[in-house]
Amino acid sequence: MLDRTARDQAPILIVDDEPYILRLLAHYLTRAGYRVETAGDGVAGLARARELRPALVLLDYHLPRMDGLAVCAELRGDPDLSRTHVILMSASEMAPESAWVPRPVAIPRPRAWK
Repeated sequence: MLDRTARDQAPILIVDDEPYILRLLAHYLTRAGYRVETAGDGVAGLARARELRPALVLLDYHLPRMDGLAVCAELRGDPDLSRTHVILMSASEMAPESAWVPRPVAIPRPRAWK
């Protein structure tokens, strides 16, 4: 968990091409007090990371225009972003469990969302 100082200074960037996943994660993280920014594909996610310098990137593996591994490699190759924390997510059953955090695809929508 990020400390209070990190919450106040840098956002969490969520990169996913599924609008529902973006909204769901943003909803819960915002309610927990984090500043959240989003991007809908790998190229946009990389651009947003360079612009925002986030404390954490929640990054989907299967993304249009540039996949999550390529985005992660770009982040690691950028001296300003190389120490950024990244959590790579996938809903794929092919991914080894020890290497991935499954996306919350089975969580029901909060009642407040219509």
